[in-house]
Amino acid sequence: MTENTIVGDIFKDILIQHMIRLNKDTPSEVLQEVKKGDLVTDTFSKTGLVEEVETSDDGLYKIYTFHLVTGRSITVKK
Repeated sequence: MTENTIVGDIFKDILIQHMIRLNKDTPSEVLQEVKKGDLVTDTFSKTGLVEEVETSDDGLYKIYTFHLVTGRSITVKK
């Protein structure tokens, strides 16, 4: 293995450990603390850095919308 490969693998492991999963099972406390620049995933097809966080309330659910730098969004209703 080259030094670049080892460093790349270590960096990848660090990113995975600090990636925040966003879904209906994510505690509200975690959803409230997500901020711009955090690495997030919906564990399916959307992964990226948070560009903006929006919250709203439809009377039944609190809705968290995480806009990613990729142009995609992850929405979680709690």
